[in-house]
Amino acid sequence: MNLFLESPQQEAERLLREQQRQPYGASTPSGPGAVASAPPSPWGGAAPYASPAQPAPQPAPQPMPQSAPYSAQPAAYPGQPQADWERYSLEQETYRDEMAFNRKRASARKRRGILRALAFVIAVPLMLIVAFVVSYVLTCILNGASPDDIALLLGDLWARVQGWLHL
Repeated sequence: MNLFLESPQQEAERLLREQQRQPYGASTPSGPGAVASAPPSPWGGAAPYASPAQPAPQPAPQPMPQSAPYSAQPAAYPGQPQADWERYSLEQETYRDEMAFNRKRASARKRRGILRALAFVIAVPLMLIVAFVVSYVLTCILNGASPDDIALLLGDLWARVQGWLHL
C-alpha cells in the first residue's frame, strides 16, 4: 500500500514549486508532449541567448508554518488557504486507522501474555496439589481403605497442611 499518493492538484502544486526553484534555462519539460522553451526576455519574446550561469534572482524561501507534530491537520503553505476537504487525506486516515489497530493489537497481545504467565504461575502448583491428592486417595484405595477411611485420611491430611501453614 503506497501511502504517498498525490492527487492531481497536489502534483500540479509540486511541479509549480519545482519550476519556481529552478533557474531560467534549466527547466525541463514535464508531462507528455511538453516542449522546452527558452525563458522570456525582459524586452519581450524568447531569449535564446540567456545563460544558465546567471540565473534570475529568486525570492527568499518562506518558512513553512509549524503545526503540531503528527497532527491530523497539516499546516497550510504560506499564501495558499486550504479548505478543510483539501487538508483531509484518505491515505492519512487509513494510516491512522491502521496504526490505531496495531496499537490495540499490540496491547491486547501484551495483556494476553501477562494473563498467560499468571495462569501458568497459578495453575502449575494447583495441578501438582491435585495430582498429589489423587495419588494419595488412589494409594489408600489400593491399600483397601473404605470411603469412610478415605474421608478420615483426607481430614488428617488437611490438619497436617494447616499445621505446616499455621492457619
